[in-house]
Amino acid sequence: MPEMLADKIHLDRLKELGPAGYRLILRVRLTDTKKNMIDGMPPAWSALYNQRGYIMGDPVFLWGLVNNGAKRWEDIDIKDYRGVLAKAKAFGLNYGVVVSQQVDGRHTALSVARSDSPYTDAEISSCVELLNEILNNHYIREQPEPNEAEILRLMSQGHSLEEIAVLQQIAISTVKKRLSRACTTLGAKTSVQAVAEAVRRQII
Repeated sequence: MPEMLADKIHLDRLKELGPAGYRLILRVRLTDTKKNMIDGMPPAWSALYNQRGYIMGDPVFLWGLVNNGAKRWEDIDIKDYRGVLAKAKAFGLNYGVVVSQQVDGRHTALSVARSDSPYTDAEISSCVELLNEILNNHYIREQPEPNEAEILRLMSQGHSLEEIAVLQQIAISTVKKRLSRACTTLGAKTSVQAVAEAVRRQII
């Protein structure tokens, strides 16, 4: 996911807190096909992690999935059956912290790592504060799904809902559902507001 999910100040702080690597997952459900994520882990580690499907065996990810709060990697008591954390050390990811929040079924997690020493309590508090700041930042607001954004794009061109249904070869009820979801995602009360917000955010 592009790094416009967070501004430069927050990105700099992410890199400062996680000099060996960091990963930020924002307001996602496990069923989402589109992941709001910034992956600042070493590229070779990310490639290996994804290729071998370590995510569901990763104690850090699993801890964040079922907990709210913050935890040092080395204090997580979930069995590392696949040796994910041991393998991560080969990439300088020796010590880490995960901060997790779950609200309305959506998962947000920040994980940072370094090679030299465990994170102090004060540094963990800084991680929590940073995640809260990012969550309150307008850069990481949710975006409509592509098929919802397409409805807004066509509306911005002056098409009626009936015309959009014909153009998209879908039922008018489907158009209305997608428009409703787009409005909810963008925090808009009307379709006009949704189109304006999508234009402002350069979604369409």
